[in-house]
Amino acid sequence: MMLRRLVAFLNIGLFLLAFVCLYYFEQYATLIFYGLLLWMFVSLFLFFGRSMDRPVGGQAPPVPTGPPVPSGPPTTLDFCVYCGTPLPGATTTCPACGKLAAPI
Repeated sequence: MMLRRLVAFLNIGLFLLAFVCLYYFEQYATLIFYGLLLWMFVSLFLFFGRSMDRPVGGQAPPVPTGPPVPSGPPTTLDFCVYCGTPLPGATTTCPACGKLAAPI
């Protein structure tokens, strides 16, 4: 936290210094521009180089895992894909609309 405050105040000071230098030393405008650009990348690394969610001790807590998620299509359908009527057991045709159930 202290490093971020220091970098923030340093950024303000460097930009003010750069504007003063640009006013008095116009011949070094390109050098000042690239210096500020380089400092912006360095300060971004200093600000966000460390992850905020990483614990101070160094090891991340274990990620909880839930039950395994089945992959692939279901093996049986509980309803008709055409009319939505519930299907009793392993039927090949829908009792309501008479269409063939989707083969699986």
